[in-house]
Amino acid sequence: MKKFHIALMGLIVSVAAHAQEPDHAALKSAEKRGLQIYIHDHAVAVVSDAVTPLFTEKARQQLRGYITEEKGGAIVVTYYGKGDGERMLAWYRAAVGPDGRLLGTVSQYDTPQALSDFEERAAAARETGMAYDFRPCAQNYNSVVLPKPGGWQVYLIPGTTENHVVPFGGTYRVDTDAAGRIVAGRGFTKSCLTLSYQEKATETPVAIVVSHLLDPQPTEAHVFWQLWSRQQWRVVTVPNGLTWQIEKGRISYAGKVEGSK
Repeated sequence: MKKFHIALMGLIVSVAAHAQEPDHAALKSAEKRGLQIYIHDHAVAVVSDAVTPLFTEKARQQLRGYITEEKGGAIVVTYYGKGDGERMLAWYRAAVGPDGRLLGTVSQYDTPQALSDFEERAAAARETGMAYDFRPCAQNYNSVVLPKPGGWQVYLIPGTTENHVVPFGGTYRVDTDAAGRIVAGRGFTKSCLTLSYQEKATETPVAIVVSHLLDPQPTEAHVFWQLWSRQQWRVVTVPNGLTWQIEKGRISYAGKVEGSK
């Protein structure tokens, strides 16, 4: 019986020790997705500056939103809305290259064009995601719609016009199936958390520090906002008392919080 208890205790210790190890697959997935969100969100911002002055009064009344698609290294941004019927159509299109700059000019359609199958499904997912029952932390929200196996992920991103403020709280992800129906949804914080920072004035490293309650490691939302802010981040995951560093979209383990078990 004693041998059994010793073996059992050894198993418990082994499981606990294993639980403290970083989930490298999850970290790589967060890095990849966070970068994708950033690239697509940046493309929308670039195209928005070019397309907004072109909006006609009719377009303003009919437009519903925008979707993005990666094509040959570029990100194509399509502004869609209703036509004469209920079907969604493309009103404006433009592409952003790998260097983050607008490629050519904006395509403005006097007669709105049919969406591709990909665009139709992405638009349906966005419509569903934007209607998700969530607690908003900003007056305006941006969105990024990305495909995943068997469906879509719609990221709801708080908008801001304030310099040196990261509206991290209120970032959400809505998962839909291939038909655009919600299968899961989550927030990345429990409150409307905003993080302030100053641009680096010297070579002394400056970091944004945030504690995270919902996951044992940083998520794609942390990676996105780190890239967006262009600052180094330190994330303390409260469930396991671990500290992580995020810089240039890369997550690295930075040790245990002092005093944690």
